[in-house]
Amino acid sequence: MASPPVLINPNFQSAPVRLASPGGGGGCVTRPSAQADNHHRAIGVWTFYQRITDYASFTLHNLPNGMEPHCGDMSSRRLDGMTVDDEIVNRVTWKIPNALALVGSSDGNERNAMTTSWITQLSMEPVLIGIGVDNTAVTHRLITNGGSFTVNLWDSQDTKVFVKFSKPAVDDGTTLNGRPVRAFVTGAPVFDEAMAWMDCEVRHHLDLGTHTLFVGEVVGAAINVDDARPASMSDTRMKYGGVKRH
Repeated sequence: MASPPVLINPNFQSAPVRLASPGGGGGCVTRPSAQADNHHRAIGVWTFYQRITDYASFTLHNLPNGMEPHCGDMSSRRLDGMTVDDEIVNRVTWKIPNALALVGSSDGNERNAMTTSWITQLSMEPVLIGIGVDNTAVTHRLITNGGSFTVNLWDSQDTKVFVKFSKPAVDDGTTLNGRPVRAFVTGAPVFDEAMAWMDCEVRHHLDLGTHTLFVGEVVGAAINVDDARPASMSDTRMKYGGVKRH
């Protein structure tokens, strides 16, 4: 049975906090390059790509003494005298366990929701939730101007919703991409179908490069389905993070 929404901070003022809009670009590696895609389609075997990168990693770390690593056309970066291949960075960061949720945002009459995996709690008193948002995303602009966001946790058995919200949502006034939403404390959209949700007012923001860390205080929350397991990246074939794709 769904629990009633809980107002965490009774002193919360509904007027949005206006924030200076940070600059910067965005975009992350989420798939192999277009050239690699064409090659994969030609041979029809994805494992070929994995074996090549595994072999490259093994060779890089087992070179004879005095021999310098050479990566040819493979992208790499130099860290403290060590060459780190971008593909290895991607594969390692993709292994970080991440939740998967829909982040709702609004600014006036404009609303959106976005699939997000960079979510974490940052403080217990006050209760602060941090999310990482691409600086070029619609959600970034709405959170910056609107001063709030919601985190909507989803049942791990229903992950198709995340594909639909990988691009700006269609708002018909009562739904986003056909999923019913409503406003509670801050005005940012909360999904009726979410297994649990948090409504957050932005307290801090930090431009970190390609993404901004928005830190929000939880001012409202509810649980709709208490016995379901929330979705995570490992429940899907989606990947997000690693090195920025150029």
